[in-house]
Amino acid sequence: MAPKMDLTPTPKGMLHHIRKQNWTWFRCVEKMFDNETTPSSGPRNLRLAVRKRLTLRGFIVSDHLDRQAQFYKDMGIWMSTGKIKWQETIVAGIENAPKAFIGLFKGDNVGKMLVRL
Repeated sequence: MAPKMDLTPTPKGMLHHIRKQNWTWFRCVEKMFDNETTPSSGPRNLRLAVRKRLTLRGFIVSDHLDRQAQFYKDMGIWMSTGKIKWQETIVAGIENAPKAFIGLFKGDNVGKMLVRL
């Protein structure tokens, strides 16, 4: 038996049916948003992307595996020379690990959340 398809005329339902790397033209997009009875789980301002005629395109790392070796080489150089900078949150002590974990969901961290043992 085929899986049940979501044919709801909403942006959320519509996105499930668009093929990868396919151009899709939307007509009456505003009406599609008007049919939603509950808030969308996606971006609240997707309507603005349509009005500005933006093209949304995903970036999948596995599409570029042929460039992985060069990436690691370049990134290693950039990190060692200070061209790449990052921030991370470090919490001291294993006893604070639960607090750090909960902090991930509350947005208490900047960058990675690490627990120093």
